[in-house]
Amino acid sequence: MSEISLTINGKQVKGERGDTILKVCERSDIYVPTLCHYGGVHEVGTCRMCVVEVQGGRALTTACTTPAEDGMIVKTESDAIQSLRRATLELLFSERNHYCMFCEASGDCELQALAYRHGMDSVRYPNLYPKMELDTSHPYLALDQNRCVLCRRCVRVCAELVGAHSLGMRERGIETLLAADGGEPLSASSCVSCGACVQVCPTGALFDRRSAYRGREKDCTTVKSSCPECALGCAVELVARSGQVLRVEGDVESPENGGLLCRRGRYESLNGHRERVLQPLVRKGGELASASWDEALAALRAGIEAAAAAGGAGAVAAVASARASNEALAALRGYFQQKLDSPNVGAIGAAASPDGYPAATLQDIRQADLIILAGEDAGANHQVVEFAVSQAVEQHGAALIVVGSAARRLQKQACVVVPAGSDEVARALATLTAAGSESLKRIACAERAVFVVGAPVTAVPQALAAAAQSARDGWPRVLALAPKGNSRGAAQAGLNGGASVAKGVKAAFIMAGDDTEMLDRFLPQRDEIGFLAVQASYRSPLVEMADVVLPAPVWTEKAGTMVNAQGREVSLRPAVAPPAGVRDEADVLAALSQ
Repeated sequence: MSEISLTINGKQVKGERGDTILKVCERSDIYVPTLCHYGGVHEVGTCRMCVVEVQGGRALTTACTTPAEDGMIVKTESDAIQSLRRATLELLFSERNHYCMFCEASGDCELQALAYRHGMDSVRYPNLYPKMELDTSHPYLALDQNRCVLCRRCVRVCAELVGAHSLGMRERGIETLLAADGGEPLSASSCVSCGACVQVCPTGALFDRRSAYRGREKDCTTVKSSCPECALGCAVELVARSGQVLRVEGDVESPENGGLLCRRGRYESLNGHRERVLQPLVRKGGELASASWDEALAALRAGIEAAAAAGGAGAVAAVASARASNEALAALRGYFQQKLDSPNVGAIGAAASPDGYPAATLQDIRQADLIILAGEDAGANHQVVEFAVSQAVEQHGAALIVVGSAARRLQKQACVVVPAGSDEVARALATLTAAGSESLKRIACAERAVFVVGAPVTAVPQALAAAAQSARDGWPRVLALAPKGNSRGAAQAGLNGGASVAKGVKAAFIMAGDDTEMLDRFLPQRDEIGFLAVQASYRSPLVEMADVVLPAPVWTEKAGTMVNAQGREVSLRPAVAPPAGVRDEADVLAALSQ
């Protein structure tokens, strides 16, 4: 784009043709107040707070919707501008019940901050005291119409970034209300529980039920980390206070997820309702009893080495969750593979990516002109991928081919849908990309094709090979989805993803950490294993059956690294310290090796 020059508040600044006045001001570090503006969605100019004066214009205009032009002379501050902004704020306060002392967002509210900045200590207009609805039906978030300023941030983010289109407006004029599906309770609506609306709300209209009233931003610490719930490894910010993680927010500075998270990553990952394992336990006289770390490690070492002495290295197994960090997996291999020479070491959820094809990012998906979604219900397991696919289709006109299962919304957006069970995906893909097929022609014509693969990787190479015949400039690209945060890192470490405790194993070590799904997998095998040790964060039926139990930190208490689906190393950083007596998995295994 060509460069343009403007004069703003007497200062000459540069911009690009197509920029709005607000965008030029932001790039030039010139403050303009906003309420409805949010990066990444289209501008609507509803709040009127960003009004500016353009020389030659007939009236004040909104900076967020007015294109900047070469030679334009703009004022962002004047008596007329300040008067209009102040009047707008007073009207907003008078129309709803904005009582800061009772509001969950007080201290972090953008409306409140603007009122202070504009010296507003009273309202000239009569308060209307409307009786407004409060929707607390949703398990994770709540809607308080009393605090809503009708900025439509949540509506636009839900539609344009998430693609759910759950939120909108109903009624008119002063009676306008934010509504889900035209007026349904949030719990009964098409809301996908991603929480993006809560994160972008400038007031206390939409708020997180878990963290409400538990601390202002200035009272909390915020730590950047990565989500381990799936192989995307989305960038997150952990908000903590007094040793507790209050909420998980998306990192808006991330070029990948851009602040978006799924239900699992934002809400379910905290698992606050489960009972923690807080100290080592050793079975004595048929009962699990508290023990010191030295006692527990001695009992673990004795049980494993006794099995190895009696049955050889093959009598010992170690299985980790692919949520575990690279450091923990390396320590596991160091003891069981390198020291004991056990052939039975694996990680449940380990998954490789197809060799020879560039890894696709979420940004690649958004920019693709053709997406082949194979064998994966992205809405159920990788919501953030579903969001990116919806953006590509709805906003950029990408063609979508679905093979296997997919969210109903994605099936509606697809130009080709091939229903297939998980064991039929390979055959369906082969048929779809057979020589001379229409789909193969479509792939060959695409400039930026992306395969999003949820099927086993072995089901895909034939289709990719067919597509690769028309490869250009690093396309097509492949995003191989996997169930755990470090699935790819575990595969790179050489750990078997379908790991289980083989027959003949007499001693097993299960490094589950905070992966509660993993523990149920071994319940049917418990009677076949003579000695069982479990390293876990939470109590479970398998933990109660173990001979040795070692407490483990949860992901918000860990430091380490993972390898995400794109093959990029991402960091885990602790937001809080683990409870006293809980040690890092890697440190425990290192001590075991000594």
